[in-house]
Amino acid sequence: MLFWRWVVGHHDRSDMILVHGIRLAIIGRNTTSRIIESEEAYLFESELKRWTAFRNYQQHIRKDPEKFPAYRQYIRQYREENALESPVQLHLQAEQQTKLDEWKEYQVIQHRKLAKKQRKLRKTQREVELAHEGLEAADSDNLRVGDRRSDTHIPRQGGRR
Repeated sequence: MLFWRWVVGHHDRSDMILVHGIRLAIIGRNTTSRIIESEEAYLFESELKRWTAFRNYQQHIRKDPEKFPAYRQYIRQYREENALESPVQLHLQAEQQTKLDEWKEYQVIQHRKLAKKQRKLRKTQREVELAHEGLEAADSDNLRVGDRRSDTHIPRQGGRR
């Protein structure tokens, strides 16, 4: 985690970084080139992509000073409704925020994505359960038909029916 904090704290610089023997080039805020040699590097890359996407969204949302107050209110309200501890102080200039407030803003965005995926998962699970019930009903119907006409479905030993 110390390394991750270093990357987050130095995301404006262009650097070549060595993680577990894997070279990762951090180029500005928006670009990452990489050589993946392990699962750890893949996980790091995934987290870095999420962070970079958040930073891009953060810059985009702050381009319109008239819409930013509504966004700030949404973040505060979301944190309250979802029992995320402690308030957040968002500033139009992201660089004026503390790292903790930046993290809290990131937490809301990730929490919102997770909640959306959980809703989709529950919906899909219900669909699978309904399909499973339909298959069980169809199987029980087929078993009843098979019981009545088992000789037409299962050939007897010795030839004819």
